[in-house]
Amino acid sequence: APTYFQGKPGKAKCEQVRAVDVERLLGEKQGSLTEAEMENIDKKLMVVLDLVKHFGHPSESKRKSF
Repeated sequence: APTYFQGKPGKAKCEQVRAVDVERLLGEKQGSLTEAEMENIDKKLMVVLDLVKHFGHPSESKRKSF
């Protein structure tokens, strides 16, 4: 999924999902993504993780907090 991070174009590799220890997230914030970028990532993750059959097609759903 294409993104801009710290003012530079980048890519979120949705096919390379991995767990991250919450302790690694407690430091200084490195940046943020727009709502549109997060929606795009959510849609791609639903497909990669085969969640479409449980939550519907990504184009039909709005981003939700779980």
